[in-house]
Amino acid sequence: MQVSWDQNTIIAERKDKTIINMARSMMKEKHLSNEFQGQEIVCSVYDFNRYPTKSVKNNVPQDAWIGMYFYVRHFKVFGFVAYAHVAKELRKNLDDRNEKCTFASSSDQYKAYK
Repeated sequence: MQVSWDQNTIIAERKDKTIINMARSMMKEKHLSNEFQGQEIVCSVYDFNRYPTKSVKNNVPQDAWIGMYFYVRHFKVFGFVAYAHVAKELRKNLDDRNEKCTFASSSDQYKAYK
């Protein structure tokens, strides 16, 4: 059976492949295991929607979609060492006040990182 691919399907498949390749390269660069692949794909899509493209002149897809300017000051490098604060109630007197973590992505809903 011959399958007919329209132009939109081809573009969507190519973007999917680009996002998967972005996620794979970032994970390999930081020597992370595959347990982070779901989170890394979310991070790749988040970043991809904020990169300039030819299809949206003088803008990025996120700006064109929501109609307002998007800041990128909060962007961080995937896999960098981050430190999360440990609440006073969860630690004893001489315990560390922070916990060493690895940056996974930015949150879509809050001004926070995962």
